[in-house]
Amino acid sequence: MDTFFEQSLLLIYSSVILFLLHYIHKSISRPKTPTETTNSGTPKSYPLIGSLLDFIKNRSRFIDWTTEILLATPTNTILLRRPGMDPMVITANPSNVKHILMTNFDRYPKGELFTSHLRAVFGQVMFILNGEPWKDQRRIAVHEFSSTTFCNCAVNIIAQETHTMLIPILERASRMNHVLDLQEIFERFMFNILSRLMFSEDPGALSTPFVEAFRHSSFISHERLHHLFPFIWKTRLIETRGVSKDDIISRFIDHGDATVDYLRDIGIGFLLAGTDTTVSSLTWFFWILSSNPRVEKQIVEEVEAVRAKHSKNPGETFNFKEIREMHYLHAAITESM
Repeated sequence: MDTFFEQSLLLIYSSVILFLLHYIHKSISRPKTPTETTNSGTPKSYPLIGSLLDFIKNRSRFIDWTTEILLATPTNTILLRRPGMDPMVITANPSNVKHILMTNFDRYPKGELFTSHLRAVFGQVMFILNGEPWKDQRRIAVHEFSSTTFCNCAVNIIAQETHTMLIPILERASRMNHVLDLQEIFERFMFNILSRLMFSEDPGALSTPFVEAFRHSSFISHERLHHLFPFIWKTRLIETRGVSKDDIISRFIDHGDATVDYLRDIGIGFLLAGTDTTVSSLTWFFWILSSNPRVEKQIVEEVEAVRAKHSKNPGETFNFKEIREMHYLHAAITESM
């Protein structure tokens, strides 16, 4: 009886394994047709292995695959079951995103799997914190980033960097008929701006010596930030005691007892987060704009109308209040994101 039972189990296991191997080989080796690359619903889930087969089949196009599924699902939300792991919920439903990231944020703490991977980069900055530490940093950040002083300071710095560094680079490339990597240019541009906003320091990321020094490696990294600002944390902590300064690091110092490590985490965290998100938004916006001349024309007309309203000359900088009057531009940027 025992022998028969063992043989039966072995036969079942062998059949299952052979079936899985055959399915995986067939899924991977067979060329995909257009209908096969577009899923019409949630991925298939099997006992024990969950959605592993569909994941293997689409492993080289995971983002495209999940996007197609989300678009085809009425709720724009799917559940991916993974063998030996908790199910993964993926959503593109605005109501769900608002529920998780805004109205019920405290009920969705960041897990150790998430924080352990990012702690070496962000340290103790709010992007990986939970509970009271997160609330404290967010309260300070919201207060400072929404202040009129900060907004006006940001507009002035952006205007300076645009006129003195960005426009000359673009004009030179146009005269010489050179092709530019716009995303890399925007990355250096935003790195300059955020460095000045965070630390009142200008790293000169759009200057020729800086570009040449870092031409053959990834532009922004955790190690490079330490290399560029070796003493910024300690000197800013000493300089701002009792002295009013506009940069973000100084304002975090004013809100309580700050250590050098704390300031380093705040500085690097906001610099990395602010650069990546803004650069992606700018690059995507101009790429879409390049193929929509009608939208480009309307943006230019709106800018000219606001300029005329406030009697500004061409090339003269708009202030923060005037920029907020450009509703069509705001809508275009929002839609591109």
